[in-house]
Amino acid sequence: MATENKSCVCDKNHGKFLGKLIFRNGAENYLWACKECLRPLKSGVYISKNAANRYIHLADAPIIDDHRELNEDTLCSYKGCKSKNIEYHHWAPKEIFGKREADHWPVSPLCTKHHSLWHAAMYDGFYNISEHSSKEDITRALSFLQNPPIP
Repeated sequence: MATENKSCVCDKNHGKFLGKLIFRNGAENYLWACKECLRPLKSGVYISKNAANRYIHLADAPIIDDHRELNEDTLCSYKGCKSKNIEYHHWAPKEIFGKREADHWPVSPLCTKHHSLWHAAMYDGFYNISEHSSKEDITRALSFLQNPPIP
């Protein structure tokens, strides 16, 4: 049941359920969805697996959207990469640009490796780590991306 990852547009509160989005690379994200229209209550607002597991057994979470079979021929947009194991990278994060502005910026397919490397480079740049970062710095940045601090 594809929702095109758009937020709920119902005028009334029909209740919510914890659902699962499955991305092209098989990664799963959990979010609250509307029982009436089956769309996310807030697009792009995900719940960690640990938090989701408090509400429902993860294997039992209904699938809201499954992208594993989409765009079979889409390749990573990193020059020379032939990987089809893609994720869609948002060039303007909603957390920084706000939802309305972020939706006006492009989204590009990147393989998991290049997507992680891009975010690690941005993390390094944000914290003024030089381009000649040590292996430990890169490992720390990647670890941060995989386990970000919970606000």
